[in-house]
Amino acid sequence: MEYEGELPIQVTSSLTLDPWQFVQPGWSDQIRGEPLSDGYRWGSATGLAVSAHSDGKTAFWSYNDGREFILSPEDPNFAYPAGHWLPFPCAVFESNGRLITLEVER
Repeated sequence: MEYEGELPIQVTSSLTLDPWQFVQPGWSDQIRGEPLSDGYRWGSATGLAVSAHSDGKTAFWSYNDGREFILSPEDPNFAYPAGHWLPFPCAVFESNGRLITLEVER
């Protein structure tokens, strides 16, 4: 998906990875995100990934952002990362720019 325009727009995209890989042992260890100079890349080392690019301000969060808190008792006073509340295997990309691109990679 690509948007290019004279005026910046606010884009919020929900992303989901290939659900078939989640029947494999150790699937959660394969899902990783990495910041890019103009966005973010999120996906599996052995399967599909999504790269999100923008010339504007970007934000990204995914279900595995709060992975380290899963085995801890819930604390209503703790500021969990936004992605902690997403179902797996979901992520959200937000941007406000004139050029916004989402690419699916293998």
